[in-house]
Amino acid sequence: MKLRIRWKFFFVLLAFSLIPLFVFRGVMSRVSLRVLDSVSSRTHAELLDIMTGEMERMTVTYATLVEERAMSVGLVARILAQQAEKALALPDANAEQPVFARDFDMGRNLPEDTAPRSPYYRQTMMGKTRPLPVSMTHPAFFLPGASRTQDGEDRKIRELVQIGPVMADLYQGLEGAAYWLHVSLNNGLHMVYPGHGGIPMMFDPRDQEWFRRVRKSKTLTWTMPLVDPTLRSGVGTVSYPILDRDGNFLGAAGVDIPISAALMDMSQHSEWERNLDHLMVLQSENPATEAPGLSILAQQEYESGSHHWRMEFSPEWLGFDQPGELRQLITAMGERSQGHMALSYKGKPSICAFATADHNVAFLVIAPETTVNALPDEIVTAMDTLFIEMRNLSAAVVGSMLAFAALLAWFGTRRVTSTLLSLVDMAQKLSAGDFDARLDTRTGDERDILISALNRMGPKLRDQVRLRRNMELAEEVQRLLLPSAEPVAEGYDIAGGISYCDRTGGDYYDFIPLETGDGSSALGVVLGDVAGHDTASALLMATARGQLHTLAGLDMNPAERMGTINDSLARDLDGTGRFLTLFYLRLKSGSPRIRWVRAGHDPAFVYMPDSDSFDELGGDGLPLGVLAGTQYEERERDLPEGALVVMATDGVWEARNNSGHMFGKERTLAIIRENAHKHAEGVKSAIMNAVAAFADGRQDDDIAVVVIKKI
Repeated sequence: MKLRIRWKFFFVLLAFSLIPLFVFRGVMSRVSLRVLDSVSSRTHAELLDIMTGEMERMTVTYATLVEERAMSVGLVARILAQQAEKALALPDANAEQPVFARDFDMGRNLPEDTAPRSPYYRQTMMGKTRPLPVSMTHPAFFLPGASRTQDGEDRKIRELVQIGPVMADLYQGLEGAAYWLHVSLNNGLHMVYPGHGGIPMMFDPRDQEWFRRVRKSKTLTWTMPLVDPTLRSGVGTVSYPILDRDGNFLGAAGVDIPISAALMDMSQHSEWERNLDHLMVLQSENPATEAPGLSILAQQEYESGSHHWRMEFSPEWLGFDQPGELRQLITAMGERSQGHMALSYKGKPSICAFATADHNVAFLVIAPETTVNALPDEIVTAMDTLFIEMRNLSAAVVGSMLAFAALLAWFGTRRVTSTLLSLVDMAQKLSAGDFDARLDTRTGDERDILISALNRMGPKLRDQVRLRRNMELAEEVQRLLLPSAEPVAEGYDIAGGISYCDRTGGDYYDFIPLETGDGSSALGVVLGDVAGHDTASALLMATARGQLHTLAGLDMNPAERMGTINDSLARDLDGTGRFLTLFYLRLKSGSPRIRWVRAGHDPAFVYMPDSDSFDELGGDGLPLGVLAGTQYEERERDLPEGALVVMATDGVWEARNNSGHMFGKERTLAIIRENAHKHAEGVKSAIMNAVAAFADGRQDDDIAVVVIKKI
């Protein structure tokens, strides 16, 4: 039986339609698998880096915010102690009637505002939570073991009740970061704000660990973890001594903060965040092992639950499943201020991110590897699903061709194949890092879902990569603000150095080659200081640095340079209250003559070894950014051979030791004299090392030093 031409034509069209499609589908599958493997592996690695980076950022944020809160709470304790000293030194005053803790317990003579308030909930020994009525207008007084006060105690109560409004103001300033503010005296008298009852009859502040420690140290003291005798929850206490005019210990002022305040209690909204362990630890020797260990100062478990107020927290030491992991973590913390490492914790492979702070305190965030890998695995799985759907879509097109072979042969093949090729091309671009690639094709079927998903994937991957690169760039820019090498100037030996007390700082020094107009070589030596050492201070100093370098190509004298920069900064900083001090010194190679301008900065020291005498490079001038149109005074002089010029910021002589004494300018001058025979680098190092040794590793302000020696 012969077939008609239309059937032959139909079968030919069918063959020409289906065979290329089957071939294309096979090629598409192989290409898709290669693209999927490439994109999946790269995406998983990139997202894993982002997740671990986020953990590191979280620990650094903990360290920064907790240090700032510690400064605020410590300042409140200091102010409260000073106010108590003043009140106790004054004669008896006519003050309002005091309120005693027993009045709250018996429900009599209570302030009108007494009512239960958050977060004052008392944990009972039966595990129940009961609200505790407190007064926000009156403190409460308590005497251990006494039903009534004696005359001397009545007088002290009348003196201390005067500082009730001060306690209220200080409490409000902490914005909910504290449970209690209290003052305790040597006779056992205890004053606490907000006023409340529920203080155990056997309670005596003199027996508390925080009172014993501050009485021994007579300085600002942190004690944690402790059990609050009223609320029976975990707290930390910041205390400061109360002294009389002769320095005798009268008592202590303290601030009780919840453990959550010490950990900053970051919001935990996602499932990923709820699986993290947040710890504050102290690096010290473990007496049980006689080896370095990490003592846990704060964790969520310390605040939850009910604890007897007379039972102290037993020291808890951090441990890991595998031998040697704790030692590896301590070693890593000693080598760098932040980082992460893989280890086994609570029977699970985990990632531990850390950031160190002052006084051997560190912050840890520990997450199981399954938690860290959850998001990368989820995205890679979604990509697998998308590619499987694409292959299924291709199979559906083949099935449709069986029913509509002729129509699809003429009108559908090119459209289907072009769309699939576009998808492959876009997938390859994504795998190659082209995150701006987009596919504007619209098919009107399920392939639009895949196209839309791929179009959304590119910007999201780009944002994640850009975020990581921007963070790295910000750190790199901070390092590049400082000179990379010491300058070379004929007739001069120059060295500079800086030490920031935080991750960012406002101190700055620089060596800037200058345009002189006569073709000679000149150098601008700059030392500056912005009040504070936060990010805003670093940005302001970076702005001033940029203007200094911009003007370096113009033939201007130092006074003109300072005036030009001041006018620009005064406009930008108008109304902000910010400013910066600057000392600008200009020297010429081979010439002993120097010229300088002071813009509110401390004068530079000049030491002449031949006469063993000191002088200063003085002059008048407001700090930069205070007042536009300021005229700056320019001075000049010659430097004899061997003379030393030392420029420094106030972080040198205002550095304090553990006793609160300042390093001082006299000690600075003595170090310059003792090391004048050394090169400039040796003199600079001697000054900075002496300050570090004096402060015993504690640094409250940025330190910058520049030394110029005439040779």
